[in-house]
Formats: sequence, C-alpha cells, structure tokens
Amino acid sequence: MSAFHSTVSRKEFIKRLGLTGAGLGALTAATPIFHDLDEVTSSKLGVGPQHPWYVKEREILDPTCEFDWDQYQRFDNSPENRLIGIDTLMIRDLKWLDEHPVLKETIRLKESDVDTTCVQKKFPSYDHDTRDGAMWAAGIAGMQYPMYGSFLGQFTMSGASKPIYFMNPNELTHPGEISYPPGVKFVETPPTTYPRWNGTPEENLKTLTAAVRHFGGQEVGVVELNEKTKKFIYSRDDRRLGSSATRDIVFEDVDLAYETDTKSVIPNKCNRVIVFTNLQPTEITLTQPGGISGSAVSYSRMFKMTVEMHAFIHALGYQHIDGSHWALSPSVPFGIMAGLGEAGRTGMSIISYKYGNMIRCVNRIITDMPLPLTKPIDSGTYRFCHTCKLCAEACPYNALPMDTEPRWDTEWEDENKIHNYIGGYKAYRASLQRCPRCRACQAVCVFNAKDSAFTHQLVKSIQATNPMFNTFFRNMHESFGYGMQNPNDWWEKNLPSYGVDPAFLY
Repeated sequence: MSAFHSTVSRKEFIKRLGLTGAGLGALTAATPIFHDLDEVTSSKLGVGPQHPWYVKEREILDPTCEFDWDQYQRFDNSPENRLIGIDTLMIRDLKWLDEHPVLKETIRLKESDVDTTCVQKKFPSYDHDTRDGAMWAAGIAGMQYPMYGSFLGQFTMSGASKPIYFMNPNELTHPGEISYPPGVKFVETPPTTYPRWNGTPEENLKTLTAAVRHFGGQEVGVVELNEKTKKFIYSRDDRRLGSSATRDIVFEDVDLAYETDTKSVIPNKCNRVIVFTNLQPTEITLTQPGGISGSAVSYSRMFKMTVEMHAFIHALGYQHIDGSHWALSPSVPFGIMAGLGEAGRTGMSIISYKYGNMIRCVNRIITDMPLPLTKPIDSGTYRFCHTCKLCAEACPYNALPMDTEPRWDTEWEDENKIHNYIGGYKAYRASLQRCPRCRACQAVCVFNAKDSAFTHQLVKSIQATNPMFNTFFRNMHESFGYGMQNPNDWWEKNLPSYGVDPAFLY
C-alpha cells in the first residue's frame, strides 16, 4: 500500500488510531437509525444542508463562534468609515498610505512578488510565467459581464447606462412576470407569465437548492432577519450598482423594497436571507498563492449564478434584495448562522467540513419567500482551528493570528489601536492591513481533503467527536503530502470540467 510521500502507510495510520475491528464497530454504532417512516418524515430529510451523522446541529443563533449581541452593532460601511486594508485603496489617494505604514509595507511586499517566493521555497522548480497572469486576467474578466448587483436586484452590462434587464419588484405587472426596458426583449420559452409560485416553506427551500445547484452553487441555508441578525446588515454603504452615493440602509413597514438618493429600504416583511455558497475550482486552489488562482474565475462564476438566482426568484413572484457579494453585509456571519460552515482562523471565510477553505463567496439574497430556517452546526472544524495553525504558518505576510484561543479583538496592537475590525464576536481575525489576498491560507487547510477515501471520512468523524487526535491529524496532513501543490503541475493535469474534482460535488 502506498504511503503517499510519507513513512506512514494508511494501514499503519488506522492502527495508530486503534480503529480496527471492534473500534470501527463502536464508531459506526453511533450512526442514527430510523425505525419507521414517521421518523424519516420528521427528520426533514432533503430540506436544507444535508450533514453526515457526526455533524451536530445547534440551536438557532447559537454557533460555535460566540456572539455578544449587546456589543455587536450595525457597521457603517461608508467610504470614510471603511475598515483599512487593500480594498480601501480603491477609494483613497495613494498618499493616504503614508498614514498607514503597515499597509504600505504590505503593498511593497506584494509588489516584490512575495507570493511567488513563498511557492518557490516549497517547490524550487516553480517558475511563474505568462500563462499564470493570463489565466488570472481571463478569470477575472467575467466580472465585467452582466455583473455587480444592485439593491433591487438589477444588473447591467459593463459600461451600460441602464440596466440590460429589470428584475425589480416595483416593475412587476403581475406576480411572476419579468418586464424589460424598451428595446430589450429576451425570447421567453416558456413564457414567464405563470401565476406566483405558492409552495410550502420546505418545498421552497428544496426548489431554491435545486436552482443553486443547477446554476453551479453548492449549499443553501436560510437565516431569519430579526432584531439580532439585522445587526449584520450595514447601517450605511455605497458599493452598489449604478451609483457611488452612500445611502442609509433602513428597515420599514412597507410592501416593496425601494431606494431614494439617500436611503435603501428593506421591508420588514422580507425577513428571510437566502445564503448560498460557491466552490472554487478545487485543483487550482491547491496551487495558491501561485500566479494562477481559483479566486478570480470564482468571482465571475458567482456573479453569473447570482444573476440567475435573482431572475429565478423574481419569476417565482417574490422580492429579492441584494447588493453584490460585498454590499449590504459581511458574508461570514450569515454563512455561520445558516449552517454552511463554521468560523475559522482565516477570519474572512467560513470553514466547511465538506469543502474545507475552498469556498469563494457566501452570497446573500433577502426575500419575502416563506422558507424554513437552517441551523448553525458543530462539525469540529472551529475547534480544530484552535490548535492547527497551518494557515497562519503558511501566510507569507504574517497576517493570520497565532493565538491558540480566539479573541474579542485582534492579535495586532496597531489594528486594535484604530479599531480596525468589527467587534461583538469572539473569533480569529486576519490583519486587514497585512493581508493582500494571496490566498496561501486556502491551499493548506486540512479540511480540503475530499471525502472519496474512507480514511478522510473517518478522520472527519473522529475529530468532530473527539479533539484528542487533532494535533495528530494535523501532522498527518503534511506527512501524507496534502496541502499546497506545485503550480507547474496544474498545467499537466487531466483536469475535470470547471476545475472542480467531482468528489466534492456529491
């Protein structure tokens, strides 16, 4: 049996865990058993994310990451108040960098090609070439197509002065019909004049899940917008389609969402947030931070999928409020509350027991469609992050915390001094001034291992129920040769369509 770049074979690995014979029998005995059809029906199989037996559902608003709802307040995401990091450079003069030497040094390191140097230390044969840059440019080009969502779910072609087509509840002539501006007409086969879809909440969630999967997404969850979760919605923001004006985001007792020059209004009746994930191309993600990156094309795919979801929800006859993946709210809190993953050491993304750290974008659409809520989960991943630290050790910019325990603030005094973070929850936070988005942290995550091998399923089930082996599993991840891969090898692979290993799709 192959040792896969290790002196430890898979057989020896199982022996070391003491999981042979009776050990495995005891483990499988914990698997839930249904005794009759009533138990199957009450389990709501097929509604919401489907988890293996070892993943525990927690109570609503009780994730493994601790929240202090008195301290967590709505964040003013206007340009003058935005958190200081690479993204802030889009709205600042370069002279502004002189006021923030930490961020200025990060830019210098990025320009000196620290990303490539990091990969070359691990793979001396790696030689960043023109193909890498070309792949990045091609991947990101899709963002210029029908993208960048508006508050009311409208989208434009790049450079267009008007929306190329409307998906606006205010423009409905009757529920379920899509209207188009003069001169723009899509062939409708079949016609989009069906009556409004009126399914049960469970049917609606199954319908949305089928649509997300059809359009290329993965998991779908639902979070209620209540007095607590409304705090996730920014109080002010400017990053929406067609205007750079900063607007207040408010909730009102109105029937339809609307915008003025000064405010964006969310109806209180729109109290469900559809949360769905987008998986990066798995093979290319493992080569990060090489020049070819899975994040670029993932943004393009996510935007396309979001357009399709808006059109789908609209044609069903319901409101769909958005603002692109970065507007209206941060993504991680909704991903955690929906049970699509847990908080992790990287801070800016959820960690999934199924997809690891390869999720690019947790998107949110606010709607008035009746939907059941999905629950936060405990799969052991957040607990694993406490002691693993592989991503922090791999970061070329030292932008990830090394503290074992999560904090209410950040590990960096310079970040704490200017309060460069959103407070109110106890977790790990990346240093926004130090992180240039090289994405090395994604490539090395232990949970990136696919479930097609029995050993991986076994490891995930054990760590979820008994953290005693976590350090051992972390070390075995490196010993077996998992983690970051040589970008040179990617060009020689027989790649699956869309670059996603099919093992992650089922």
